[in-house]
Amino acid sequence: MLYKDNNPKTPARHHLEETTDFIFIKEKGPPDLDIKEYKKNNANPLTVLQFSEKDTVDILNALPDLVLKIQRNGNIIYCNSHNKYLNLNRDEIIGKNISEVFHPLTHLQFAEAVEKAQLNELTQIFEFQQFENSELREYETRLRKIDPQNEYVAVIRDISEQKRNELALKKNENKLRSLFESAAHAMVVLNAQGKIELANTACEKLFGYDKNELLDKVIEVLIPEEYCQKHDKNITNFFTKMDIEKTDCILETYGRTKDRNIFPVEIRISSTDFFEGNFLIASIIDLTHHKNPAAK
Repeated sequence: MLYKDNNPKTPARHHLEETTDFIFIKEKGPPDLDIKEYKKNNANPLTVLQFSEKDTVDILNALPDLVLKIQRNGNIIYCNSHNKYLNLNRDEIIGKNISEVFHPLTHLQFAEAVEKAQLNELTQIFEFQQFENSELREYETRLRKIDPQNEYVAVIRDISEQKRNELALKKNENKLRSLFESAAHAMVVLNAQGKIELANTACEKLFGYDKNELLDKVIEVLIPEEYCQKHDKNITNFFTKMDIEKTDCILETYGRTKDRNIFPVEIRISSTDFFEGNFLIASIIDLTHHKNPAAK
């Protein structure tokens, strides 16, 4: 059971136990309290919340997480029957110290979390790794003190799949960044406000700006506003309003370098999933040689 009152001097009252996800209340009211009469006289049935010991155990055993109740000295006095983790079943965990169950470094994390929870009584969150069947598994632990007892509940969740997905996403993002950076044409990524989030090296060379100078600037820094306004498809509105119907098009207009030189450009614009959120990616091609073949 999650809670057992071994102190006969404990005054009769409701005992509140809290984990990260659930709150359990066990009725410890006076013996003369008529629960049925109490419920009958109270309009809101939620004013009394009761769980029998079996109900509590059933709920805990149905959780996908491992739930431990730990004393301050590290002894484990409760474990739900979820034995998917740690290569140990319930009987092999209860009665052991966390130093016997977890890797020494993880044991130190638990000990540190217990001390912090003792001081500020806030939920302590940390991650740890553990090899199981020659496979590295990753876990997130949420540990909280149970008042007024000097005991703690730890909810341990397997986040291995989540970590693998994050790693795959990171690799994919790095690959896209590499392709973006190595593109032959100038490229910029713009957010929903029409501001530049990223610019590649080719953009630096074409416009004479350092990439960092362009960050958070509006598109007019590269395309003069007078040319935006004259264009049939107003570029300013295009970038700021993110019109879905115009997210794949080719525009011919003029660009402006940092030293104020004006030159003809072609802009190819499309929506992108390059990052989370709604973004546009613009490829800018210098048309100087097409408009004036003699230009060098």
